[in-house]
Amino acid sequence: MKLILTRILPLIAVLVVVKVTVFKTGPVPERPIGEQASNPVKPVKTREVSSANVAAIATRAVSRAKRTSDTESKTDPAAEMQKQRHELWSEFLKRHANGDVSVSSELLATIPPNVPPNLEALRNAQSAERRRIYNTLGKVGGGSLVQKLLASSDRHAALAVGGWAQSDPQGAMDWLRQLNLKDDSQMQDYLKKSNQIAESFLDEVSGEVLDSLLPAPENGEDAAAHEKYANEALQLVESLTGDDPQKNQAMMREMTERLLGLYNPTELMDWVNEINDPGVQAAAVQRMIEQGMFKDAPTDAIDWAFAIEEQQPRETAISAAFGRLGGGDDGTDRASIVDVLNGMSVGREKDFAINGFVHGLVWSDPERALEWASSISDKGFRGVVVENLNRQIAGMASEKQP
Repeated sequence: MKLILTRILPLIAVLVVVKVTVFKTGPVPERPIGEQASNPVKPVKTREVSSANVAAIATRAVSRAKRTSDTESKTDPAAEMQKQRHELWSEFLKRHANGDVSVSSELLATIPPNVPPNLEALRNAQSAERRRIYNTLGKVGGGSLVQKLLASSDRHAALAVGGWAQSDPQGAMDWLRQLNLKDDSQMQDYLKKSNQIAESFLDEVSGEVLDSLLPAPENGEDAAAHEKYANEALQLVESLTGDDPQKNQAMMREMTERLLGLYNPTELMDWVNEINDPGVQAAAVQRMIEQGMFKDAPTDAIDWAFAIEEQQPRETAISAAFGRLGGGDDGTDRASIVDVLNGMSVGREKDFAINGFVHGLVWSDPERALEWASSISDKGFRGVVVENLNRQIAGMASEKQP
């Protein structure tokens, strides 16, 4: 399938012609490229109205909580606190939608200095609920709110970027274009203090921006809707990518994940074949494996990964394949994967296989993951993997704190 490749290839720097050996089931039908979006994203229009009395709302919430506690002794204080904050933030959002410019500073005032909001109301929130709340914060507080979350080392700051992109698309896109994790000491400090890996943070930010500015159609919609979305997604990605390989690869991973929900994986294999930038191709391959392209025959992912000719996509695919297997996905017996690892010759490919395996294993057995990481033969690579694992373990622990 030449899925909108005529649009993406000019975007990607042509480095080396990449050939990937994949399993194909026959010719893939071509689809016409959709027309350029007729309705470009525009900032939300607002109108001036009088401010709501936020203090009164908070007082009512507290009074209601007190009455409830008097009549229902089993009320969960944490749940009631979260309910109160939801009401307050909902009012902020309504005011913001009506054009109240003062709401952003009031919202920022509700977040204590150096104390991320998830410390109280969001600590035990489920991921979907947490995302909804942070999106609301981003819609209201915009870039200032995101910067404050970053300054306070809030590990969910990326979720607020999605809300920011809904209320101020241009501001969020400009921020993403200028974001430089590698050379920005403040962002490096944020990643370290929030126990995050650069790749994961960029993936989350990229996904939030894509979903906020261009929600994917439902899988049940017709092919024309899928094609229209794919072309508009590429237009958006074109506007956001630049010279930063990390961001380009993150965008490709997130876009590939959304296209996998709309197209047959076999169709996407030909698309991957035609990508000329090894790093971008590696990102697409990684996400295809991570999203379960081989869930019906999980060990086939290993064979497919080793068959890729270009080094960077091959090594990335090896990590992705062993990562999914190391996580115990698709009902695979980890003992059999350990046998495969033990049977491999020492070298780069085994190092990348271990890298993937430990990042899957860490969720269930952190100590064993660190033990395996220590067996990586390349000293520099071993240090990076161990540091990333320790950040991941620390991040997991922080989510479990009462």
